[in-house]
Amino acid sequence: MDQSAIQRIQELSAAAAELPSTHVPAKVLPGDSHIHSLEEYLAAPLFMRQTFKTHRVDDFVRYVNVEAVPEETGLFISPDGDKATAIIDYGVHKTPKWGHHRAKLALQPTPAYEALLALCAEPVTQRGLIDWLEDWRDAIAPIMADDDGNEEIISLSKAIAKLRRINIKAKVESGHEEGNFRGSRTTMEEVEATSVDGDPPAYFDLSSALYEDTQVRDIRSRLALLSGAEKPMFQLRIMGHDYLKKAVATELEDRIRAGVNPGHGVRIFVGNV
Repeated sequence: MDQSAIQRIQELSAAAAELPSTHVPAKVLPGDSHIHSLEEYLAAPLFMRQTFKTHRVDDFVRYVNVEAVPEETGLFISPDGDKATAIIDYGVHKTPKWGHHRAKLALQPTPAYEALLALCAEPVTQRGLIDWLEDWRDAIAPIMADDDGNEEIISLSKAIAKLRRINIKAKVESGHEEGNFRGSRTTMEEVEATSVDGDPPAYFDLSSALYEDTQVRDIRSRLALLSGAEKPMFQLRIMGHDYLKKAVATELEDRIRAGVNPGHGVRIFVGNV
């Protein structure tokens, strides 16, 4: 055996001797001198490496209750109110764990709420607005409102009839001012939308949950006419949208805190990981 072979054996032996103490069996193999885990040759894995995913709150809570490790599991609820993550093997400060075993809750927007969000994202034509009303006729209540704040719910068929026969009236006023060293011109445009059948609805109340498996709420959107187009164009805006999302976040937190077994010692935080 030549000197280079003897030196190589000595290097491998030294590397193996320097391996840190670990519960995962490992070896430094000749050839590449890399550390190789031998866990795959054991009868069973040394710990769970799984991520459970669901969009149902009750299933998420049930999984946490079954799999939680006393005083080692951490649960994090997103402030946005649409997701939560439980790290089963989170550990504590003195004995941290690797966090390989997790459960994730990701709420899905309901089809009605998702359709409303898409409609509010950009201006909509008469046809597009009417199509939305017809698609969700069982969940929408058109609201008429006057200048004094009085409101009246009308039938959907009556609201659609008003929107089908919209007339756009535009009035432009222009003013001009001259001085010795300056000139200015102002233009004001007033646009009014009227219908043969009366004014169009001011609001639409959509009765729907924001996310599946959450409470049904009245989602009010305000209807506004946009000027500058040859054809009537409208814009819908969800009123109090941030308040609605905050209410869902509170609902999610309350349901998780109430559902998780306090005897498991699961630590619950509001925040993301």
